[in-house]
Amino acid sequence: MIGKILNKRFGTAYVKNLHNSKDRMASFENTCKSVYLEYNRVEAIDGTKFIDQDYSFQHGQFNITYPSSAGFWGNQITSAFITMQEISINSDSFMLFDDDCVFNQNFSHLTTENFNIPDEWDIIILGGINKQISDKQNIEYRKLSDPYDAAGSHGLCINSTVYMELYNMQIGLEIWGDGIIASFIEKGKLVYMVEPHIVYQDRELYSDINKIYHKE
Repeated sequence: MIGKILNKRFGTAYVKNLHNSKDRMASFENTCKSVYLEYNRVEAIDGTKFIDQDYSFQHGQFNITYPSSAGFWGNQITSAFITMQEISINSDSFMLFDDDCVFNQNFSHLTTENFNIPDEWDIIILGGINKQISDKQNIEYRKLSDPYDAAGSHGLCINSTVYMELYNMQIGLEIWGDGIIASFIEKGKLVYMVEPHIVYQDRELYSDINKIYHKE
């Protein structure tokens, strides 16, 4: 099953979930069971409860300035803690999911042989904002050059090649969500999108990336 293949190839999967978001967690748990993905739930920080306070990461103190939704920063600070944990154990890679991800059920046929990934990569997006259904027998990887292609990137495989850069962007609190992945694309990092999508969001959302790159 695709979940076992993902765990074997990319390591630990983490899902960020607020303590009161029980419905979203139940949905994520069910979709993971259907594909046999093992994961660790990380209780997400509620950004609304931390306004005007200082927080300490291993490198020192910083102040948080919130955009219109403190949830963006709470989510991102949670991601930073996860990234730092993977840095501390010197892992090769890990997976990071928001709890609104759903696995495409059409991938039961996948094996390690037809899930070959690029020899070199920094980020692999397991699915964008639009649900794609396909009976294709092989996964393809499209290298991204347009930052808009990062929209809805809530299911990621992250390589140790970008751990520190990712962590510094997460705690820098100047760019958030999909915008971080878009920034990697702009810098020429090896960011790939899996096609057809393995995961998709369970509802249409206004992607974080639009708040940064939307021109109107």
